[in-house]
Order: sequence, then C-alpha cells, then structure tokens
Amino acid sequence: TVITPKPGISEFMATYDLASLYPNILLAFNKSPDVRGVFLKTLEKTMIMREELRVKCKADPDNILLENQQLGVKYLNNSYYGYLGLQNGRMYIKELAAFVTSTGRELNQFLQDVARSKGFEVIFGDTDSIGVISVNTIQIGKELETHLNNELANWSDERGCKIHFKLKFEKLYRRILFKADKKGE
Repeated sequence: TVITPKPGISEFMATYDLASLYPNILLAFNKSPDVRGVFLKTLEKTMIMREELRVKCKADPDNILLENQQLGVKYLNNSYYGYLGLQNGRMYIKELAAFVTSTGRELNQFLQDVARSKGFEVIFGDTDSIGVISVNTIQIGKELETHLNNELANWSDERGCKIHFKLKFEKLYRRILFKADKKGE
C-alpha cells in the first residue's frame, strides 16, 4: 500500500529498500514469458553483472564509468518487467505484469505490517521502500532490518520462492521535512 507522508517534520526516520524488487519477483517465482526460460536466464546473468559492478564501484567510488555501467545494467534489469507490460512488445503478458505489481504491493504491505507489529509507525511506503519513525539509533535501524529480512525469508519460503527477498536499511534521518504537494494536500 502506498503511504504518502503527512506534511511536517518527522524525527528519527529510517528508510528501508527492497533490492531490485520487480526483477527479483520474476526470479523468485520463476515467472518467464517464454517456455525455455531464456528471459529469466538472461535476467539472472544481468543481475549478477550488476552485483559485480556494484562491488567494483565500492572499491573504486570515483570511477564514473563503472557507476554509469552499473546504473545502465540496473535500468536494463528493471526493463524486463516493463517489457512484459508493453502492449506492443513481443513478450507482452498482461497477467504476468499484473502479478509482478500485485506481488510488489503484497510485499510492501507485509513489511509495513511487520514493522508495525514491532511497535514502529510507518509514515511512508511506495513501490519498493518504507519509511519508519521512532528508529532512534543506527543500531535499532539495523536490528529492524535483520528482523524484517528474517520475516521476508519466511514469507519467501512459505510461497516456494527460489530466492529470498532482501531489504536494506538505507538511511536514518534525525529530522526530515515533508512538504505538502502543490495542491496543499
């Protein structure tokens, strides 16, 4: 469920992001539009390629070429889902594209529910991330990350997924200001 934050200042907000959500949904549930699975095999290869590039980027953070390559492969990986929903595409499968988005919403709602069950308030949620307040320290943020990932592993196992979804504790904001949209809402 998408949650738009209320305008105002929030304190001690942690953000959590599901890694490569849509490509991982396709891989986890072994959802390929082709009988031989070439679609997923190439997606797996490009996912590995991106991880290798990310490692290289961490080792050489000033290398703009590596960063651009990593971003290019990221966009390529995300385009696999988009191509499934492209009406004029050769692999257009409306039901498969809908499965990916509905599974993404289910995962996001699951994470919100798990965070709330631990006593945290979720103040925003979008496609692949949530924002949680009352995370007073980085240690608490990392502990919540561990708990959420354990619950994601259980969720994945219960559904027979080939892989476990991974959530990353991105950032802890001491204070963050959410502004009203242009309509004042």
